[in-house]
Order: sequence, then structure tokens, then C-alpha cells
Amino acid sequence: MRDDRVERKAAASVLESVSRSSASMASEVGEAVKDLQRFAPGVTIAAASSSAFVITARVARSAAYAAGVSCATPVLGTLWGIASVGGASALAGQTARVVMEWPSGDLPKNIQAWRGMTVGGLVRRPLETLHRTMHNFDNATTRTELVKDAIFGSLVYAVLGRGVQTALPSDISYPGALANKSLSANGAHYASDAQRKTLAAFLKKDGCHHCGSRLGKVVGDHMPPNKMAFGSGAAAQAAREGTWKTRVWNLIRMVPKQRFYPQCRPCSDKQSTAVRMGSKILVQHGGAQRLGILVALFVAARHYAKKHHPNEYAAVAKKLEKFPLLIT
Repeated sequence: MRDDRVERKAAASVLESVSRSSASMASEVGEAVKDLQRFAPGVTIAAASSSAFVITARVARSAAYAAGVSCATPVLGTLWGIASVGGASALAGQTARVVMEWPSGDLPKNIQAWRGMTVGGLVRRPLETLHRTMHNFDNATTRTELVKDAIFGSLVYAVLGRGVQTALPSDISYPGALANKSLSANGAHYASDAQRKTLAAFLKKDGCHHCGSRLGKVVGDHMPPNKMAFGSGAAAQAAREGTWKTRVWNLIRMVPKQRFYPQCRPCSDKQSTAVRMGSKILVQHGGAQRLGILVALFVAARHYAKKHHPNEYAAVAKKLEKFPLLIT
């Protein structure tokens, strides 16, 4: 009899423990769901805006490559870079605006077939977004926001990226779109062991200044290349031999100062061909994606603040009225 009471008591204790554990787990799951509901919209907005920027920038860079426009192209290169970044920023901002309407957005009324759908918005909402975005381009407010996003995104990109050259492909005969750190070159002489060691660290951190690759041994890339700087391979060889007459002559004819940039072997081989043949070779790169994502987040944050914190946003916008390009 006593054993039965002990067993019942033990069973009751186990059930109570399981009940408490279940209640605790349910509470934790509930909190997790609340956190997901709170943060998921922001993550979705950031992901959509970043994707729009990166894809648009990549398409614009590919178009520049096809047209033969690089970061070294005078005037047109700068204009193309500004247009690429501005267009990517505008599309990223428009995407953020539309995605913020997803939780409460209505289905297009003129598409009756969509009203019977019961599958989640994973398919429906992107299609609705495309429909609304195409419709909204005729809206004056949308056009104004596009211009603001283009200006704001371009300014942020230029400040953080030290210009817009990374939005364009590289010309193998000039400093690349990803050119950052460099070393002073010893005239036409090749890089020393100490210089190659430093350049290897640059390559590992920033990648090849033309294509962004971090693989293989580093090449100390003369910029401008020796043949372009001295006029011919023979003149560059004479400069390496270093007689005082040669140095004086190079000074008189204003041979440009050269610098070493970190370069990968494949780009070095392409450069040798381009310089020898006097041809123009462009190189694509996959760099500046982090910069593009950061710019997209800034643009998306502008729209988020405008919608969810209108008073604070209006106060900041008023302070910026003295700077027309920064009015957002």
C-alpha cells in the first residue's frame, strides 16, 4: 500500500515537472515568435534592398564592360559610375518602400485570379511588389523619392568608397577599380623582397587592384607600366641600369613617378599582352559588394525612419535644408 502511494507521488512529481518544463518551453517559443515578428520585417527590408542594389550595380558594371568603359575612362567613366550607383540606390530605396508595405498591402484589384490564393505571400507578395512598383513610377512622390535616393546613395557611396570607381570594371593598363594601398616604386626597378612582402600583405587584405583576387603570389605592378612611363621597353631597361645621364634625361622629359600596386599573376599576364600590343583590356571584378550592401542599408534606413519615426525624420530633414543635395 505504501509502495503504491510512493509510486503515485513519484508519478505526480514527474508530471508536474513535465508540465513546468512544457510551460517554460511554450513561454520561450512564444518569446522567440515575438522576437521574430519584431525583427523579421527589418531583416526582410535589408535583404531586399541590398539585393536590389548589388544586382543593379552588377548589371550596370557588365554594361560598362561591354561598352568598353572603365574606371580609367575620362569623364564618361565618372558619369557612368555616378549613374550606376545612383540607379542602384534609387532601386534599392524603392524596393525598401514597397517591402515595408507587405504586411498590410492589398492585392491588385484588377487581378481577380490572385484573390483565391491560399499559399503564403512568398510567391504572391513579390509579384504584387513588381505590379505596384511599375504602377508607382507614374507617381510624382515616387519620382521625387527616386531622385532623393539616387543623390543620397551616391553621396554615401562616394564618401565611404573614396569615389565611384569601384562601380566600373578595371583597365589593365591603369590603376584598377579596387586600387587602395600602394608603395613608391624605385623607378623602373622591380620590387625588392621587402616591398614584395608588404605588397603580399596588401594582396591578402584588399586583393588584386584590378580583379580583387587574393590567390597566388603577389606581383609588384608598376603604375604606370614601365613601357608607358618610359616610352619603350629599351628606355625602361636603360633606366634600370641607372646612369646619371639617363636619370637627367628622364627628369627633363618628365617621366611620371611610379608606384607599386598589389597584382595577381593572371592580371599581370594580361597587362603584359595589353602593353606589348598597345591594346585595351578590361577586367571585371566582384569587389565593393560590402560597400554596396552598406549603402543600400543606409537608403533603406532612410525610408524606415521616414515611415516609423516621422517626427524625428522631419526634424533632421529641416536641419539639412541648408544643404540641398542632402535633403532627404
